[in-house]
Amino acid sequence: MKKLILVTALSFLLIQCDKNNVSRDNMSQVSKGLSADEVIEMVGSPDKIIELATVKLNGDKLELWEYGDNQIISMQGGIVLSVILNANENQEMAKELIEHKELAPK
Repeated sequence: MKKLILVTALSFLLIQCDKNNVSRDNMSQVSKGLSADEVIEMVGSPDKIIELATVKLNGDKLELWEYGDNQIISMQGGIVLSVILNANENQEMAKELIEHKELAPK
């Protein structure tokens, strides 16, 4: 249940992003439902992948793909959930979600 709440919270949080190596125009073309391969083809591989959780029901991984220090794509099971074009604007909420994840039982 906590993971479902986390996924829902991330979906609402992850709406817009800006990056050093990926142009805002390219990143703005990434949309919900695209596959990981389609994202990589459009904007390249992420600089960093943070695994937040694994959904026990189906084994899907919930990940944040970071591009530079300001753009994030949330992925579940290799599919885009949402895109943040300016993570700095959402930094406090993202920090709280990551802290919540660290406090969650494993």
